[in-house]
Amino acid sequence: MDSFEKKGGRLRPERQMTAFREVLDECGLIDLGFVGRWLMWERGRFLSTNIQERLDRGVATSDCISLFPCYRVEHFCHSFSDHCPILLDTNRQSTECLENDFEEVVKSSWEDLSGNIPEKLMMLGYRFHLWSRGRRKKQRVEHMDLEERLQALCEKDPSDEILAEITEVQIGLNLEMDKEELFWE
Repeated sequence: MDSFEKKGGRLRPERQMTAFREVLDECGLIDLGFVGRWLMWERGRFLSTNIQERLDRGVATSDCISLFPCYRVEHFCHSFSDHCPILLDTNRQSTECLENDFEEVVKSSWEDLSGNIPEKLMMLGYRFHLWSRGRRKKQRVEHMDLEERLQALCEKDPSDEILAEITEVQIGLNLEMDKEELFWE
């Protein structure tokens, strides 16, 4: 939309940006803003070839915004694609992911419990609740640590070392996102 939304490389022609803004206006689309990383598209892992731009954005009509007044658009830093993922949360509620040890919790809990099936299921539900609460807390801390580390790296001027460290942190965050994606599948 504007020339300040690009860092590195050649500037985009003003006529292209003007045409894009006009199309958004004609369609009644409003930029929803965002939380997270500003420059969402990146190419070049070395300082000399690194280009970053804000190409992707969330837009909606005013009618749509009134249907979902608690929306939030979040830009994530962790992606192996050259585009960072965007999450549009219409309720601003977080999703949680179960870990690999869940199957073991089910097996060991079921074997430890006595009584008839409905009683075992009720006790199993209680154990799941305790397990889930502990895992969520641990995952939140781990995820927040990686996010904070990545955010700090993204705010630094890029160097070959910084870009390599960003890639390393992105791998860790991608693994966390893969776990959540598999859970929801």
